[in-house]
Amino acid sequence: MSDEADLKTPETGADSAPREAADTFGSPPRTDDGYGGDEPRESGASLLGQGSDDGVKVDAPATWPSDWRVKLSNGDEKLMKRLERFSDPSKIVNSWIAAEQKISSGEYKKGLDSNATEEQIAEWRKANGIPDDANGYKRPDIEGVEWAEDDAPMLDALFARLHEANASQTHVDAVLKTYADLVSQQNEARVEADRSWLQQNEDALRSRLGEEFRPQINVFQRVLNDPDGPLPRNVADKLINARYEDGNRVINDVDVAQFLIELGLNHWGEGSLVYGDAAVTAQSRIEEIKQVMKTDYDRYKREGMDKEYTKILERQMKNTRTGPSYFDP
Repeated sequence: MSDEADLKTPETGADSAPREAADTFGSPPRTDDGYGGDEPRESGASLLGQGSDDGVKVDAPATWPSDWRVKLSNGDEKLMKRLERFSDPSKIVNSWIAAEQKISSGEYKKGLDSNATEEQIAEWRKANGIPDDANGYKRPDIEGVEWAEDDAPMLDALFARLHEANASQTHVDAVLKTYADLVSQQNEARVEADRSWLQQNEDALRSRLGEEFRPQINVFQRVLNDPDGPLPRNVADKLINARYEDGNRVINDVDVAQFLIELGLNHWGEGSLVYGDAAVTAQSRIEEIKQVMKTDYDRYKREGMDKEYTKILERQMKNTRTGPSYFDP
């Protein structure tokens, strides 16, 4: 085989590049395979690393030792735990760069040194949107909340405490909105508890009084509201607003209601079971009962209308002797 044949490429038979061109610019001595070094170069390899045949460099992936976390933590168990979050050291660098960017953008701000002077504290507060004193805080607008003068002492004490803690207006808003939400929830729960307590005691009182329930309840209400009743006005007001330790209203207690009814009956007499326009209602009821008695005597007896008729007549007679009384069916 001739030397000329050796210079042809297997695929095309074309002449290879002149040997002199490849030996310029300090190229290493050529070997028989046409490349420098002891090992043959694979297709697409460059002297600078793995890459493409067009000369564009692509760095080869780094290979990290399996114990790189142990070496970096240097026996620090807490640091070792933190390093376990990262798959390789390059991720640590990425995290550091991201944190640096946040710090430089102002997203992370330096905390106040424990030994800071008054001037440093004032400067730090200004940089972090904190007023010079507690009077600089504003009351936030909260739906359903109207701040009144009665709220001032509570708000002043709260603002002072928050200013000591270097709270911003954003923090103050969050605290007061949370407070308002909690108060609203407590009020809703209290209303529901009052309703349940009232229903429970009303059922018990209705069971005790039977058909006398409505007229006697009105005596109860008159005791609480009539300025000429047996309770002084200031006592009645305190009783209306009083609550037991469990939060239930005293006035809705069945035993208290029974006591006030008896107090009213003793003060005004039995005639207090009929009052004002209720007399007209009572008379209408008498006419209704009479009609049932004439047309359906069995119903008249079965539903106890005969007894109701007698009681209404008795109350009307007592009312004639004692004057107007309280009744609102």
